[in-house]
Amino acid sequence: MFYLVHNPDDFETISDKIVPFFKDSNFTLLATPISDSFEPEQDSVIVSYLPDNNFKKLLSKVIKNEWNLAILPHHKASKTNKGFGISGKIEEAAKDIIANDVITELDMLYCNDIPVLQSVKIGDVFIFSEEKLSKGFLLEAFYFLKNIRKLPELSHRSFHLSADEEPIIHTSAIGIIAIEHPSASVISSRWIENDLINDGKFQALILAPQNIFQLLVFLFKSLIPNQRSSSKLPSFIGHIKTSNLKITNETLIDFSIDGEKFKAENIELQVHQKEIKLHQKSNYVVKIDGTDPKKSLKIDKLPTGEKREELIRR
Repeated sequence: MFYLVHNPDDFETISDKIVPFFKDSNFTLLATPISDSFEPEQDSVIVSYLPDNNFKKLLSKVIKNEWNLAILPHHKASKTNKGFGISGKIEEAAKDIIANDVITELDMLYCNDIPVLQSVKIGDVFIFSEEKLSKGFLLEAFYFLKNIRKLPELSHRSFHLSADEEPIIHTSAIGIIAIEHPSASVISSRWIENDLINDGKFQALILAPQNIFQLLVFLFKSLIPNQRSSSKLPSFIGHIKTSNLKITNETLIDFSIDGEKFKAENIELQVHQKEIKLHQKSNYVVKIDGTDPKKSLKIDKLPTGEKREELIRR
C-alpha cells in the first residue's frame, strides 16, 4: 500500500499530476495533519508530497514508528530533495518508487535533537549562501557585492569543540557550518569532495579568517561560474569529520537549522545511523556504505591561545 501524503491545498495537484502514476497500484490519499492513531498496513510506504516545513513533522513520525518512506519532489521542498538525494522529476521519482522493492537505510544528522535536511549554520556564515547561484554570472556578482558590504560587521567569538566527551580545540571563528552530505548543500559542494556516503559521519567547517583579505579572496573564488569542487579548503577554514560534535560558549550562540533560527549555549550534533528506511533510489548510496571509526581533524591553522584572544577582542 502506498499512502500519498499531501497538504489539503495540494489536493488538485496530487490528483492531476501524481495519482495517474499510481493508478495500477494499491494506494490511498492521506491529507495532513496525520492523526496520532493512524496505523499503516504492514510493509506499506509513506509517500511524501510535502513542502520542507511540513515534511519535518512527517519525518519525525516516520522515524518514531519505523515506517518505510518515499519522497516525491515538491516545488517547495528543495531542502528535502537535496537532503535525501532524490530525483527532482515527479515522473522519474514516482516510477522509481513503484518499481522499487529494496529498502535503503540512510543515516540522519541531528542538531539538538532536530533532524537536519541540509545544513546547520552557527554564527556569521553569510558567505555560504544556500541559494543556488547557477542562474548566471550577474546574479553571482550581485551576491558577491552584497557579501562584501557585510565584511566590516564580522567578528570572532570563542568556541569550545569536543567529540566523544573529549575536547578537540578551544578556538575562535566567525562561524561554523555542519553538513552530512556535501552535495546536498550549495554552501559545501564547491569545497568538499563527496567521499564515502552514509558512513555514520558528518562534516563541520570552521571559518576563522584573520583578516578581510582572506575573505575577499574566498568570495571572489566562489564567484567564478561553474567552478568545480575542490578538495583543498582555504587555509583559514578548519575541517572536522566526525559522528558527533559538541559546540559550547559561555553566552548564547545564534544558529540555524535549515534556515530556522535558534539560540543556545550548547549545540550538539550527532549522526543516527541507518535511521531512515527509504523506498527509492538515493544519490547518496552510490558507494559502499559503512562506518568509518576514525575522526578526521584538520584544525592546525585555527587560532588558539593568545591569537584566539586577540581576534576575539577586535
